[in-house]
Amino acid sequence: IVSEQRRSNPYRTIDLRRRFNMVSHNDDDETTSLEDLQLVVVFGRPGAGKTTIADAAIEKLGGSSALGLDLDVCIPQWMKDNFSNGIYPTLEQRQEFMKDSCRYVQDQINQTTCTIILVSFSFVNVDLRQGFRKAFPNSKWALVDTTEEEAELRIQQRKGHFYTGAPKSEEEEEEEEEDKQQKQQAEEDPQQDSTSSKADKAEDKDDDGDDNDNSEWLFAPVTFEHTILPGTASIEENAQRVVDILV
Repeated sequence: IVSEQRRSNPYRTIDLRRRFNMVSHNDDDETTSLEDLQLVVVFGRPGAGKTTIADAAIEKLGGSSALGLDLDVCIPQWMKDNFSNGIYPTLEQRQEFMKDSCRYVQDQINQTTCTIILVSFSFVNVDLRQGFRKAFPNSKWALVDTTEEEAELRIQQRKGHFYTGAPKSEEEEEEEEEDKQQKQQAEEDPQQDSTSSKADKAEDKDDDGDDNDNSEWLFAPVTFEHTILPGTASIEENAQRVVDILV
């Protein structure tokens, strides 16, 4: 399996659109031929098993013809520390991160002789997806389609990863505390009616609309063309689906 653990200089100035629009040129290097290059993005919720599936697909492809790039290597340490504390990157920070990530992918493509590039990353936010698709317009996308509950369970089972799952929002914590108080009241006074709290809270809540900055790191719906990799399928089955995208 060809994997990339060491980050090279991400600031080489090669025209990404020119490369992935398959425009021919006369470079005399020994890197991948533009006519043969294919890029597939395996994405999904944190904990969905994206990199595991991508690695299994590379193994099916024979290894030497495919390069796996996990964009987690591009996440700076301060951002990992913030993730561990439940602090998520702002829109501006995500945009800067995606610029660096695209430069990283570009640099690895320019150095490899592999004809297939498999990128794995969560791409939780719409802006992250838009940034990568703008840089690599001919890329194909495969979504590991797990539920939030399934992904959270896998996150709890893995060890040593900087992302430990989304903490409860203030609203969820308030609801849990309210439920706890209601149970205590019900035990002390079974006749007391305490069934209206959540409904009353929903009525009183000031609805500010969608959070455009997505500070809670919620996985956004996917609105562009992509292949579904069922979260309930085996790694082997989903790896084959990724391979089939390339046929």
